[in-house]
Amino acid sequence: MVLKRKKVAFVLILFFVPGICFILLNLPQKPPSEKIKTALKSLADARKSKAHIYFPKLFQDSEKLYKSAMYHLRVQNEKSIFKRQFFLSEFSATFSIYFANKAKKQAVIISKDLKASVKSGIRGLKDELNTFDPFIRKLPVPEKIRKEFSHAVLFLSESDIAYKKSEYLNSHNKLDKAYNCYTKAFEYTDSILSEYFTNIEEWQRLSEKAINKSRKNKSYVLIIDKFSHQGMLYFKGNIKRTYTVELGRNWIGNKLYSGDKATPEGEYKIIGKKNGNSTKYHKALLINYPNENDHQRFKLNIRNGIIKKSDQIGGSIEIHGGGGKGVDWTDGCVALTNKDVDNLFNLVPSGTPVLIVGSLKNLDSYYNF
Repeated sequence: MVLKRKKVAFVLILFFVPGICFILLNLPQKPPSEKIKTALKSLADARKSKAHIYFPKLFQDSEKLYKSAMYHLRVQNEKSIFKRQFFLSEFSATFSIYFANKAKKQAVIISKDLKASVKSGIRGLKDELNTFDPFIRKLPVPEKIRKEFSHAVLFLSESDIAYKKSEYLNSHNKLDKAYNCYTKAFEYTDSILSEYFTNIEEWQRLSEKAINKSRKNKSYVLIIDKFSHQGMLYFKGNIKRTYTVELGRNWIGNKLYSGDKATPEGEYKIIGKKNGNSTKYHKALLINYPNENDHQRFKLNIRNGIIKKSDQIGGSIEIHGGGGKGVDWTDGCVALTNKDVDNLFNLVPSGTPVLIVGSLKNLDSYYNF
C-alpha cells in the first residue's frame, strides 16, 4: 500500500512539476518601466551637468541606449501577452543609466576644474590687457595689430559673460580666442619695442652727458623722452620743468626721410624762435635738423637700400604749440600745449641744446607681462 502511494506521488511530481515550470516560464513578463524611468532621469541629470557638452560621445551613447530600450519595449508590447520578452529593453535601459551616470560624474569633475581654470584665466588676461592697453593706444602699430587687440578685448568680454552663465566650456573657448588675438598683438609690439630699446644705453649716456654739461655751464638743456612723451627742462643740472609732449604719428625709431612722420633722435640745438604770424602753432622753437650726423646717416641708408635715392632728408623740425590733443599727430615735430610752449619760449634762448632720445628708462620698467 505504501509502495503504491509512493508510485502515485512520483507520477504526480513527474507530470505536475514540469507543468508548473512551464506555466511559470510562460507567465507574462513585467516591463522594465521603473528602469526606463530611471534611465530618463539619469539622462536629464547628465544634461543638467553639461555632460552633453563636455562628453558628447558618452551622452549620445546613453541617449541611443534609452531610445533602444523604448523601441524594444514598444515592440514587445505589441505582441501577445504570453510572448513578450523584455530582456533587450531592460539591457538597454541598464546601460543607458550606466553611461549617463558616468558622463555626469566626469562632467561634474571637469566642470569644477574648468570653472577654476577659466576664472583664473579671465582674471589674468584682464590684468595683462589693462597693462598692455596704454602701450597699444600710443604706439604707432599697423591697424591690423590694433584690431587683434580689440578682438582680444571683445572675446574676453564674451568669455566673462559665458562664465557668469556657467557656460564654462564656451567661456574657455572664448578665452582661448582672446589669448590668441592678444598674443599676436603683444608679440608684434614686443618685437618692435625690444629692437627699439637696444639703443637704451646710448640714450642714457647722451642724457647724462647733456645734464653734466648743463651743470658745468650753468645753462639750460631740454631733453625729450619720446617713449614717456615727456620733455624735461634742466637748468644747472637740475630739472626745472617737465612738459607733456606729442610727437610725429610714426615716432618709434629715428627719422629716415621727409614725409615719414617720424620725430628725429639726436643732439640738436635751438636755432630760431617764432611767434605771431611766423608760425601757425602759436609759438615755435626751430631746431637744427638735419645736422651733420643726420646727413651722414641719410647717405648711409641710401647706400644700404634702406631708403630710396629719390627720398629727401627733410627739415623744419620744431618744438611748437598746438598740443594737448592726447595723441601723436605731428609730421615729425614736438608739440606742447600753448601754455607750456609759452613757458619754454620765455625761458630758453637760441643756442639751447635739445636732446631727443627714445627713452631714458629700460623697457622692463614700463611694463611687467
